[in-house]
Amino acid sequence: MMIRRNTFSLAIALALACTASLAQDFPNKPIKLVVGFAPGGATDILARMMGQGLTARLGQPVVVDNRPGANGALAAQAVLSSPADGYTLFVTPSGAITLEPTIRKPRKYDPFQVFAPVAMAARFPFVIVAGNSQPFNTGPELVAAAKAKPGALSYASAGNGSLNHLGSEHFKLRTGTDITHIPYKGDGASINDLIGGTVSFNMLTAPVAIPLVQGGRLKAVATMDSSRSSSLPNVPTLAEQGMPGFEIGSWIGVFAPAGTPPATVERLNREILAVFATPDAVKQLQAGAMSHTPMTPAQFTDLLRKETARWQEVAEKANISLTD
Repeated sequence: MMIRRNTFSLAIALALACTASLAQDFPNKPIKLVVGFAPGGATDILARMMGQGLTARLGQPVVVDNRPGANGALAAQAVLSSPADGYTLFVTPSGAITLEPTIRKPRKYDPFQVFAPVAMAARFPFVIVAGNSQPFNTGPELVAAAKAKPGALSYASAGNGSLNHLGSEHFKLRTGTDITHIPYKGDGASINDLIGGTVSFNMLTAPVAIPLVQGGRLKAVATMDSSRSSSLPNVPTLAEQGMPGFEIGSWIGVFAPAGTPPATVERLNREILAVFATPDAVKQLQAGAMSHTPMTPAQFTDLLRKETARWQEVAEKANISLTD
């Protein structure tokens, strides 16, 4: 019996030593960043910036692999079908992790079971925007207008189950307003209707909203962040307007398949944080109305759980779900 126990213990020790050795040798071949969107979008641009920085720091090529389709599901599957060794990573906006798996019926997978959160690359808040002809200019004025004529105001979204759909329903629930949802096939499709006044407002991500506001095509009602945007210094946050608790935005994160050695995840986290801490990266993020918040994998995981719980609650109260 003692011999068997010693043999078993030795096997475990050898396995752990092997795993540690592999993690210490990481990386010794190219790394792939899988993106679920076509080249040119915010996620792709950020992944390429990350890839260039990591290539220089790690001494191995870090390339972007675009796998557009199924709202990021094809890219996610490509990563989950790869070995859990840190050489194939998923770069994705928050909705694919905290939202889509939560409201999809039946649920296809639990992201906390199949992915290992590595790092948040960048974040960007939402901005409530409206056509210049709309009678409201602030959050409280929007709420007052909605309550004066229940159902008369409308909001656009990137589609059923999108982040600004859930964000706007959260706004309705918190303010007790009746506002009609008008889903579009992407935020870009709603811009002309916003400008023309066909739809009352939309919650657009800052990188999309800011050029439209600066160009005078839309007006910013409020930013949905804890502080004002440096690109829109004259636009107060909802909290500054007396409406706290509406910090809503999106982020782009990096994920590895579950089972990736913790030492590899930690190494990737450190290197990604270092890439986005450089002055050049900070400048590029600010130019795109984005920012970087350094987080350990554990802190990032905690954020994911909190956001998932919030959107699950909103989805249940607003009776929102997606079906195949």
